Amino acid sequence: MRTIFLVCAIAAVSWLPLAARAQDTPELEATDTRQEQPADYCTMIFEGDGNPDKFYALDFGKGTKAKAYDANQQAILARIEKMTSVTRAINHLAQKGGWDLHNTYATRDGNKVYHYYIFRRK
Repeated sequence: MRTIFLVCAIAAVSWLPLAARAQDTPELEATDTRQEQPADYCTMIFEGDGNPDKFYALDFGKGTKAKAYDANQQAILARIEKMTSVTRAINHLAQKGGWDLHNTYATRDGNKVYHYYIFRRK
């Protein structure tokens, strides 16, 4: 009796992977983020060793090209591009742009260090 039960249990367990359905990952073209939608996150990138001092890029989820920004985002970009202090840029996004600093990290590309500041909409 145990042997029959054991064989049935093994058979049932072996069918489980066939019953599980893998989650479909959409193709890259199907995940176009350039649609008109409010950005919930934004990434600000500064360049510099130790103390980042050179503005590099700003991304509201539609890429870093200026033509992808709306009027409000272009105004924020124009102001931040002139800043050489990350602290001023963070304060500007928090006070004028309505963003909260969410996460930070840095990467190294050869001799250059890029500092990423991830903001979440308030």
